[in-house]
Amino acid sequence: MPLMRTELLVSGWVQKVGYRSFVYRQAYDLDITGTVENLRDGTVRIVAEGEAEKIQEFQKALWVKEFPIRVEGVQTAREGKIEKRSHGVFSIVRTEEEKSFEGVLDKLDLGTRYLIVMGEGVRSAGVEVGSRIEAFQKATVASFLDLDEKYGKVSTYLEEIAKTNQETSKHLERLSKLVERIAEERAHR
Repeated sequence: MPLMRTELLVSGWVQKVGYRSFVYRQAYDLDITGTVENLRDGTVRIVAEGEAEKIQEFQKALWVKEFPIRVEGVQTAREGKIEKRSHGVFSIVRTEEEKSFEGVLDKLDLGTRYLIVMGEGVRSAGVEVGSRIEAFQKATVASFLDLDEKYGKVSTYLEEIAKTNQETSKHLERLSKLVERIAEERAHR
């Protein structure tokens, strides 16, 4: 199967919402190699290499409109056939500032994704906790935006992350109680 390389620019609400981690998971699932990185203009640049059919599937998967991510455009900057891959893996390119607390960012991205999935599961059980989760996600995004604007030191970032983790714990406790209550109600039906 022929290999191809494509460079894409993704616009919308795609920075500081876990989009790079989402792209990374899609690439992993489709055996795509390359990179994903935030650009200063608010877009996300993706370089993807792989089998032509899988690249097309990958491009379709990039169109996400699931809070907090909202892709509004995927523009192909370059595309063409290649003889062999120049990337051995798919990786997230982080700024120097992000690298100083990379593990925390990865866990926060993953935690946000789990909250979304949990919210969908609870909602499908007939409970409307989605608005609480969305409010929490908006607060998290707002906190990171504030951090970017107001603070320049890693120690300040870590204090805010610790606060967000405390809020997450409270929300998870509330969510756990709601799920337990639903289970009890269903058991008594």
